[in-house]
Amino acid sequence: MSGFAAARRVLENAIGSRVFPAATAEVGDSADALWKDALGTLTFDADARETRVDTRFDLASLTKVIATATAMMDCVSSGALTLGALRAPSLSLLFVTGFLSCAGLVVMSLVDRFGVAAVALFALGWISVMVVAGCQVALQLAAPDRLRGRIMSLHTFIYGGVFPFGAFTIGSISEHWGVSWAFRVAGLFGLGGLSLVVAWWRLRARGA
Repeated sequence: MSGFAAARRVLENAIGSRVFPAATAEVGDSADALWKDALGTLTFDADARETRVDTRFDLASLTKVIATATAMMDCVSSGALTLGALRAPSLSLLFVTGFLSCAGLVVMSLVDRFGVAAVALFALGWISVMVVAGCQVALQLAAPDRLRGRIMSLHTFIYGGVFPFGAFTIGSISEHWGVSWAFRVAGLFGLGGLSLVVAWWRLRARGA
């Protein structure tokens, strides 16, 4: 493991901080593996099995670990990004961007020019990314270490699970009444839902 002690310490510190329970690592070149290691246990439970170098992990999305992580490390090393700030986005920002995203759908239902629609779609996509990323960051920072994986799994399950129902509904509306009405219904539904959430949040805050 000569030369890879620092990398091993990073994994050990992450496991000790309960960022994740287990990790395997392999570094090599075209000729052979230069370093193989396995650390931690398969879960945070006290009786969990130890990780081995041949333990199989789910590699559902390699883009995040190969492309995105590498690009982020390059940005951190150049000073373009910092890892020191661990502040979740404010609730007001999440609510405002959420309302803007839904209002953008309503605006799209009124646009009948290609150029205007292209600009509106760009702005709508940018704001929607802010909403999704902000919610994910807020959840991850608010969740306890031992429950973060389960909470984010539930978030992904709900976030991805509603797509088939939404696609079927919007597709049906588009087929019967047109795309403009599909945008309008989606936007108004989102605005109504967010209004209910804001009202509930304010009542909750007053009760506390």
